[in-house]
Amino acid sequence: MTNSHKLSFSLVALLGLYTLVWSAPSKSNLNMGGNKITGVADPVGDSDAVSKGYVDSGAGGASQWVRDHEGHLHPVATVGTQTWMADNLYVTTYPDGSEIVPTPPKYTAISYPSNITCGNGGTEVDKNSAKVSKFGILYEWDAIMNGSTTEGAQGICPTGWHIPTKSEVQTLLANLGSDSRDKLMAKGSGSSGWNAQYSGYYYINDPFFFGRCVWGDWWTSTTQAKSESSSFRIQKHNPEVVIIDSTRHYNRFPVRCIKD
Repeated sequence: MTNSHKLSFSLVALLGLYTLVWSAPSKSNLNMGGNKITGVADPVGDSDAVSKGYVDSGAGGASQWVRDHEGHLHPVATVGTQTWMADNLYVTTYPDGSEIVPTPPKYTAISYPSNITCGNGGTEVDKNSAKVSKFGILYEWDAIMNGSTTEGAQGICPTGWHIPTKSEVQTLLANLGSDSRDKLMAKGSGSSGWNAQYSGYYYINDPFFFGRCVWGDWWTSTTQAKSESSSFRIQKHNPEVVIIDSTRHYNRFPVRCIKD
């Protein structure tokens, strides 16, 4: 322990008696210097710290999280018999650690979200922006599939999870019933826990960002033609989720994973 971390004491004369005074170290002196904190107790309050083991073990409801291969924690939502990620992926590498690259390599395979609040246009935010974890990264279809064309492939999802199929999306919507958009987006009472966002998407041919605060689109692993796959969309002016069977692979959408 350095001198800056030692308790400092002073003896103060008061009415002929000596009083012991403790001076706590300032926050600037609490740098751990790269050392780990171990032996963290199980949490009691909402703001208490927890250990990685506590989260990974599923204790205290922590099973409602899944960790991707880059270490990001994602909340989980159970709808019927299905278990979904409750936010969009934002990894920039494949599960083997290699960088996500386009096929063919003539442009990037991913886009960070637009910097605008609502509407079309804007420019990509920095990779460290809070918008990345909020809206997820926008991926071309080949990127999420990690070289596979097989329906239900793991793609860039964590082990034990995969890119959803069109059939699995249809099951999700059947479980939700009417007003499926609101049930995907709602929080609190009546929520599915899916936490859908109007993320918008990126159209590479223009190139241009579209639909922030109006549309939210997600890929499936189900192909419909050589360069087209099914996707699904929430729209501000439509109470129901729409499945689209002719989405070109060069478009860039968010992606959610579903548990095997």
